[in-house]
Amino acid sequence: MAHMVPFFIYLAVMGVLFHQFDTVTKTALLKNGFPGVTGLFVHDLVLYLHFLVYTTASLIKIHGYQTRLKNHYSSIKQKRINWIIFLISGFMVIWISGSVNLVTGYLFHALVIPWPMIIFTIFIFANGIILTGLYSQDIFLAVPDKPVEKIKYEKNRIDQGSLQQILSAIGTLMKEKKPYLNPDFNLQVLSDRAGIKPHAISQAINTCLRKNFYDYINEFRIMESKRLLIHNVNGRGENGSAKKTVLEILYEAGFNSKSTFHRAFKKQTGTTPTYFLKSITKNTTSPSIS
Repeated sequence: MAHMVPFFIYLAVMGVLFHQFDTVTKTALLKNGFPGVTGLFVHDLVLYLHFLVYTTASLIKIHGYQTRLKNHYSSIKQKRINWIIFLISGFMVIWISGSVNLVTGYLFHALVIPWPMIIFTIFIFANGIILTGLYSQDIFLAVPDKPVEKIKYEKNRIDQGSLQQILSAIGTLMKEKKPYLNPDFNLQVLSDRAGIKPHAISQAINTCLRKNFYDYINEFRIMESKRLLIHNVNGRGENGSAKKTVLEILYEAGFNSKSTFHRAFKKQTGTTPTYFLKSITKNTTSPSIS
């Protein structure tokens, strides 16, 4: 609610400044901007600078959100992030349009972009946001506002020996039970299955391995996908089943999108799935999948 205070202050001040003029001047202001009215120009200039500050702060928050997201989830749908970027981009277009009119209206007594066009653009943009929200109810994933790195050092200090034991325990679970095959696998699920608190798991992965949860889980998925690809080379799937496509294999390994799989594969192996398949096809013996 505190974020609405500047808006209400703006309405109050603008109302006082605007209604001090006669009807003819008001009409001229609406049509031609601010011909020589320095007070109104400076007032709106402050407004646009305030908007720019909020937009910049939003981009910083998004960056922090992406970082925290990877410490809690093993699969991230890019549409969640894209939706936020679309939202801010729309505001930026509106901000640029208004800024151009602000300057040209004051300096040249003319508006480059008619206000009805800007208002119509805002209307279309607002409706797009509403429709996106209605059809994408899972846009935002819940993650703590405070980064895991700060939490673990401020309140939950764990000695190195205990961290190594935690890594060993979750590593055994991952190899034997393969919970990462579930594309919705996350930190809380791992915590429940291992009987270890989420912050302790995060601290073990972040501190000892210098990785986030997202990358840690995807490494197991890549190892599993490599194993399935090797079984697929001879023209049959695992246990004699029909040969599978790369798309089927990536889903079976726990990935939920082709782009995520390719990025993770390239990051861990230094090569693409296609090149990996060509390399193992040429060899008479199967390479190591570790």
